[in-house]
Amino acid sequence: LSSPLASWRVISEENPAIADELDSTFILRNGPIPFYVNDTNTLGDIYCSAPGSSTNDGLAVTRPKKIIDDIFKAYNLDEGDTVYVDTGIYQLAQPTYIGKLDGGSTSAYVYVLGSTNAAAGGTVLVPMAIPLDTNIILNITNDTSFALVGVSHVSIANVLIDGFQTGLKFDLFSSENIISNTLIRNSLNAGVSVTLSALNTIDRSVITRNIGP
Repeated sequence: LSSPLASWRVISEENPAIADELDSTFILRNGPIPFYVNDTNTLGDIYCSAPGSSTNDGLAVTRPKKIIDDIFKAYNLDEGDTVYVDTGIYQLAQPTYIGKLDGGSTSAYVYVLGSTNAAAGGTVLVPMAIPLDTNIILNITNDTSFALVGVSHVSIANVLIDGFQTGLKFDLFSSENIISNTLIRNSLNAGVSVTLSALNTIDRSVITRNIGP
């Protein structure tokens, strides 16, 4: 059994009324931990059995979080952990930041897996947009989908990244990460930005229709 929200309670055998427990939770690891993300419905879903909500803990198929970044903000992921992101369109108000405390290892990556139900649209990430005036001219409020910052051994697969300023970013010595089975399109700048990073792999993916280099 593994949980990022484990608790410890001590009870007296002689007098069960005497008991105490920790004031905060801790991570109990006996193996990899699965996390779940879903949009606001279950149409075409393959991982979750309930809609996503920011108030859920994301630790069961019945309690998925609403956006991927909620998982990385709430928990420190480790090698072998998987974030399952179900079928749907996710409007992101900010990037999903994956930093050095959320990386895996050469033997077991941290995985972000989108839906394989392509017939139902798969997992689609788009920037949240806000109207600038009554003519509904939209302003893109999020500059990228994923920002991998100083992290290694993260694998992202089965997602469509559409319409961001920059599709995806590797920054500050991020290395040995893998992007696979992913479509990055319609970026206003580059499809992928690499800054002070190397040895990252983009495999079986398409980067197309981006305005920048």
